[in-house]
Amino acid sequence: MLLSRGEIREDKCFDLLTEAILERDQPRTTDLFYRMVARDGRSVGDALSVVTAAEAPFVQVPSHINVRDGHRLCENAEIV
Repeated sequence: MLLSRGEIREDKCFDLLTEAILERDQPRTTDLFYRMVARDGRSVGDALSVVTAAEAPFVQVPSHINVRDGHRLCENAEIV
């Protein structure tokens, strides 16, 4: 079963992953993920839950989408 939000936030790797992501340290982020799965014996799903939660606040909306006054304006005519 996957981790709950509370379990994810209390996870010892959550803060380490957040720090590595903010520093754009891809080797350290990869190593932390590897350690979670290979050394700590976690499932890939649990490890991905922690990585996703750590990264989510920093994910950018694609640059071809503009949001103004709560309305989505598309820069690319192919996007509906």
